[in-house]
Amino acid sequence: MPNLPPYVYPFPFIIAAICIFIASQYALTRHKAHGACYLFFVCLAASFWSLTEGLLYVGLNQEAKVLLTKYQYFGIVPVPPLTLLFVLSVFGIKRHMIRKMQWTFTGIMAIIIALVWTNPLHRQFFTSYATIDTETVQMLALDHGPMWWATIAYHYLLVVVVSLILINKSIKASGFERARARLMLAAVASVWIANAVYISGHSPVPNMDISPIAFTFVAGSMAWSFFRYNLLDIVPAAKQEVFRGMEDAVIVFDESNRIVDYNAAAKTIIMTETHADADKQTQQVFTKFPTLKRILESMRRREIPIQIDGLKNIYDARVSALLDNNGKTIGKIVALRDITARKEAIDAILKSEERYKFLAENMGDIVWTLDMNFNATYVSPSVERVLGFTPEERKKQKLEEMITPESMERVMALYMEELQRDEKQDADPYRTTTIEVEYYHRNGANVWMENQVKAIRDKAGKIIGMYGASRDVTRRKIAEEKIKRAKMEWERTFDAVSDPIAILDTEYRIVRTNKAMASKLGLSPQSIAGATCYECVHGKDEPPANCPHKQLMADGREHTEEVFEERLGGDFLVTASPILDSKGVLVGSVHIARDITKHKEIEKEREKLISELQAALANIRTLKGLLPICSACKKIRDDEGYWSQMESYIQEHSEAEFSHGICPDCAKELYPDLDIHK
Repeated sequence: MPNLPPYVYPFPFIIAAICIFIASQYALTRHKAHGACYLFFVCLAASFWSLTEGLLYVGLNQEAKVLLTKYQYFGIVPVPPLTLLFVLSVFGIKRHMIRKMQWTFTGIMAIIIALVWTNPLHRQFFTSYATIDTETVQMLALDHGPMWWATIAYHYLLVVVVSLILINKSIKASGFERARARLMLAAVASVWIANAVYISGHSPVPNMDISPIAFTFVAGSMAWSFFRYNLLDIVPAAKQEVFRGMEDAVIVFDESNRIVDYNAAAKTIIMTETHADADKQTQQVFTKFPTLKRILESMRRREIPIQIDGLKNIYDARVSALLDNNGKTIGKIVALRDITARKEAIDAILKSEERYKFLAENMGDIVWTLDMNFNATYVSPSVERVLGFTPEERKKQKLEEMITPESMERVMALYMEELQRDEKQDADPYRTTTIEVEYYHRNGANVWMENQVKAIRDKAGKIIGMYGASRDVTRRKIAEEKIKRAKMEWERTFDAVSDPIAILDTEYRIVRTNKAMASKLGLSPQSIAGATCYECVHGKDEPPANCPHKQLMADGREHTEEVFEERLGGDFLVTASPILDSKGVLVGSVHIARDITKHKEIEKEREKLISELQAALANIRTLKGLLPICSACKKIRDDEGYWSQMESYIQEHSEAEFSHGICPDCAKELYPDLDIHK
């Protein structure tokens, strides 16, 4: 390596530290996304590592360099485990598993840092220090002890696990996920190479660790993935929307209208290069299907023709916005449904006027045509069966006589909107517009009908009228209204229940709570939704041992437990009942917590009363107070006025028993001739 001025050596490390720090701040702005917090700490630790490595080459004495090396391990030690946690989080490992690993890694990091700082006592990490005086800069040489090599082995093991995960994803994943894994794998490979160069002693400058510089590539690749693929935002949302097994073709675009993923059905349509990057794939698709780009820009549903193997197919294209948890648009989803067969069937029927009339006159829907003044020029006979008017009567009616004023306003607003759309060059002339309208029935009732409307055009493409089909949807509207009312009544009942109630999913997340539960926690129902029950209710990092939801998830049965929870303010009898979907699969549980605090207090009072009564009963068996006794016969009068022998009374009112005998005085008086007590 050519001789360079001494002040040049620190700059690559300082620049690397700044770049990685900038990447950490970007990750911090996305802290709610999966893995963002781990990425923030990875970049922060790597930035500190790079900065301290650069400071080693600014002319410090040996004692200062040794101290700086110790501080450097606050950056070195966290990088590999945090990188593993980041990769696991991004690729969908459950949070509670990552938390357990997080605590394990934290303990190991603490042990390694403690060994570094206590090295003078045991010399197991560094056996000796020395200064190497090169031609341009003084380098700190370290002789490594067994614990240093153990640490290196541990870090290499973590990086191997990271590499294997990324290699697996690079091979087995597809589309956006594969591109993301390969980008991250390239960044990790640069760290492998740089660290291997340092460990093997082949650094450009003896004893110079260039691994921090390699993390410049990591930071750059991560930042590139944010801007290029929206790494921390799009994947969690897109995975909820894209279903790989759908028959409809689904294509996912980012906020810059670049393709980031597609399912198997879409692959057969777009036929792009499998290994092309997002920009190239997008350019190929938009060149082949220019209408698709216009759909993305207009965000409107339309029918588009697509050539596949020389055959023209018609697809119903629908586009919807892809939102993150904060409601921000982070991309779009285009769904393409093949309606070629349906279109061919409709077109074949409409080509024949007689067939068209036969269909119109015998179908349940009302088929009609209007001129530009909304006068009916044709109405199918089914109008009499649905609305009570004959076709001839219908043709004489004006639009305001057919529909309610509210529907009239919506129809005219939609009509003006469609006329404005038609003035645009990219407007689809074959588009279908759907609107629900409330019609008058001959008997005075109102009938809701769904109208599918298309424009009638002349040869020049100018609109000269409209045709469409109206279907009675009154029952559906009534059913929808009943469902809406039932939902409102359920919500009112749910919130009116005085017992706290919570609905949980299989991941212990709170889906919904009633007002009683929210009030007990001092929060609003909206702020509780999405939080885990053990964090929100119990303030713990994992479910308690007697958690009924945990037991339910194990066997799928209802469980009840008595729980004392200080946050809820007392004792509760908590019952968790399973929630099953239409296929019988367990999707969550309903928790009902009945407040038994007063009941427990009443039980304590009852136990206290029983003890007092038992004590009183014991006292009742003990004779106390004055007893009325006859001075002559010694009989005792009871509470009812009856006189009883003394021994009978005492036996009845106490636990004493008598055995009869005769005293010496009575024996002399009664039996003077007998010497009984001699």
